[in-house]
Amino acid sequence: VAPAMNAVVAGEVNVIFMPPIVAMPLVEAGKLRALAFTGAARFPRMPQLPTMAEAGVPNFELAGVWHGWFAPAKTPPAIVARLQSEVRKALQVPKVRDFILVGGYEPDGRSPEAFRQLVKAEFERYAEMVQIANIPKE
Repeated sequence: VAPAMNAVVAGEVNVIFMPPIVAMPLVEAGKLRALAFTGAARFPRMPQLPTMAEAGVPNFELAGVWHGWFAPAKTPPAIVARLQSEVRKALQVPKVRDFILVGGYEPDGRSPEAFRQLVKAEFERYAEMVQIANIPKE
């Protein structure tokens, strides 16, 4: 993000997508102008900032900004369940939750199956974008 961010601040590039935690100090310093938030709902730390849909780009949501925990495919279900339980507990700790929220993310602690479905849907979505854009395989 840093080289592209520097290019925007220098006026060499007109627009960039960046995580709120990176953009906010630059916006607050008057070095960048925030145009819209790519989530489905407004970013709580910048409630005046419209979503992309509100800014005139309908059906736009960048759901691809997420973090998750992965384990080897053959991890026993009991271990997976315990890991997920502990992650959900950690997400309830105020300092952890606040850190994640400040970064522009929403901690949700979804089930392993729900996360599996999210990852699958994201792979399919990006594969479709690559195909539509006719990006060659390397």
